[in-house]
Amino acid sequence: MPTEEIQRVLSEGREPEQAVRELITLANDSGSPDNVSCVVADVMEFRQ
Repeated sequence: MPTEEIQRVLSEGREPEQAVRELITLANDSGSPDNVSCVVADVMEFRQ
């Protein structure tokens, strides 16, 4: 799957679970030859 496609999904502001589901669907639809795993973390700035 092209890096640009991954960047597009991640930059659309979805919740992490939604992004994971779409990325896995795209990977499977693009002919992934094996199992697909994906982790998306929502990193937030810590303010004291």
